[in-house]
Formats: sequence, structure tokens, C-alpha cells
Amino acid sequence: MVMKVLVTFLAILAVIPAALFSQNSADPADLQAYLKEIRQSGMSEMGKGALLMIAAIRNGYTELFFQQTPDGSYGMGYANLLCKNPNIDPDIARKEREVAEMKNGLEMVRLKPLADADKSGFVTSVEAMQFRQLVEFGYRIAYLAAQEHNDMQATCKAMGIFEDEVRQKLAEYRGLQERVNQLGLAPLPDVALE
Repeated sequence: MVMKVLVTFLAILAVIPAALFSQNSADPADLQAYLKEIRQSGMSEMGKGALLMIAAIRNGYTELFFQQTPDGSYGMGYANLLCKNPNIDPDIARKEREVAEMKNGLEMVRLKPLADADKSGFVTSVEAMQFRQLVEFGYRIAYLAAQEHNDMQATCKAMGIFEDEVRQKLAEYRGLQERVNQLGLAPLPDVALE
């Protein structure tokens, strides 16, 4: 008797989720529209943000800067260079933003094939973040190598990264530089380390 009740109870538990799911299987219209927009853009929202950051850096609307800390390492930061004057005429500010959006949008289109690691036509969040980190690594190591007189050990110390990891990332970055050059895009910073 107990076994029969248990089997019946388990059967009911198995049927309830299926019944609930079948009642609500269609996605809401706003979700459908959102997914359509993502598919059409060819990248995830996070991917779009990562490529926008790199585009803004390359176009001069965002500064990627490095500041030495008391322990000798370097922190990294960003500064918006578009809104330098808080007292600017609102119409001029709007026009400057529109130009920046247009230029950044064009640069994102150029960067997309570089970020699309699996050549699927869609840039995932992971692909975009790996791309952004590699580009920022290039800017960082170029700056630090110059500060450390192109000394590999001193540069590694300033970055807080072991030399073998720096060499591996540097090889990846140089491969990216080569692909950028093949596409005829504005070059990435050179790194004078061997």
C-alpha cells in the first residue's frame, strides 16, 4: 500500500512541472524583441560593451591610464575624454556625442571579426572580454615596458606577472597586432620587449 502511494505521488510530481511548462511555453513579446535585437547585432550585450570600450579608447574618447602605486606596481584606470567641459553648450555636447557614437560604432564593426574567436558571426561575452583583456594588456605592457626601459624582468615586476605568462600573453597580443594590420586597421601599440 505504501509503495502504491509513493509511486502515485512520484507520478504526480513528474506531471506537474510538464503541465506548468506547457501552459507558459511562449516567450513574452519583450523577450522575443530583445533576443531578436541581440541576434541582429551579432554580439551579446556584454560583448557590445567590451567592444565599445576598446573602440572608445582607440578613437580617443576614453583614456586608458596607468598609475604607479607605492609598492612599484601599476594600477589601471579609465577617463572619459568626451565630456571635458561641464559648461559646454548642450547642443555642442549633443553633436559631439553623436559623432563619438558614430565613430565608435564604425570601429566596433571593424573590431568584431577580431573578437569573434570561433568565427561564428556572433561575439559572445566570453570572446569579447578575452579580446578586451588582450587589447588592454597590449596598452599596459607597451606603457610599462617604456617606463621600465624595455627591461623584461622590471616590466614583469611592474605588472605583477611572471615572465612566462607575460611572454605567452605577449605572443597572443602580437598575433592580434598582425591580424589588425592584415585588416588595414589603425595599429595597436607596439611593445619593445623580446
